[in-house]
Amino acid sequence: MLNHSPFAVRVENVTLAYKNDIILQNISFSVPSGQILAILGSSGCGKSTLLKHIVGLHRPSKGKIWIGETLISSPNLSDRIKAQRQIGVMYQSGALFGSLSLLENVRLPLDEFTSLPLQAKNSIAWSKLALVGLENRAHHLPSEISGGMIKRAAIARALALDPAVLFLDEPSAGLDPVTSASLDELILRINSSLGITFVIVTHELPSIFSIANHVIMLDRSSKSIIASGNPHQLLQNPPNEIVRRFFHRQPDPLA
Repeated sequence: MLNHSPFAVRVENVTLAYKNDIILQNISFSVPSGQILAILGSSGCGKSTLLKHIVGLHRPSKGKIWIGETLISSPNLSDRIKAQRQIGVMYQSGALFGSLSLLENVRLPLDEFTSLPLQAKNSIAWSKLALVGLENRAHHLPSEISGGMIKRAAIARALALDPAVLFLDEPSAGLDPVTSASLDELILRINSSLGITFVIVTHELPSIFSIANHVIMLDRSSKSIIASGNPHQLLQNPPNEIVRRFFHRQPDPLA
């Protein structure tokens, strides 16, 4: 379901607020199709809130958000549904259903949104598990596999409907360095082989430098984007002290 727009995601002059509490204001950025964008920032800066708005779980207080050529922030429900059919989402915990096998978990989007026969849906679900290296665990329950495998199965489920854009919320959270590096390799392989765009919320520096073509860094105090660019370039030439401390893992002297 890859779109023909040069940008997979566009965020234009967006303000996010809960009642009178502004989380982010006048945010603008775009993600070229086929790229991997990482959204960075300290805890509480609005990373996950921004992600929820981009995938259409909430509408912004101001501004517009596109997935490809479709306005996912539209007041029109049919536009939002059309946009959401172009994306897949992996939540931080994996959010698998514990009573279902991995095959059944991955098949859920196909059960919900297609009228394919069961055999075809099982075949597609199995192929997505094979893509993430879990074809031999298809009939296992989530409780019977490791944390890294749960993240892989969640990515397989997010891929079930062949999305143009995949959103990952803290994919490396809770994983050891070796498992995290393996997950990074999987993301790069999927991006390279399928051309899928990734938008990833993370604060894991090794992953950021390994996989991200581009990053944006959010700031809680200014409620804005304070840095945007290639992570290696930002490491060498940080535009401000906050960015320098983040990329060099240095504490805030005022904290």
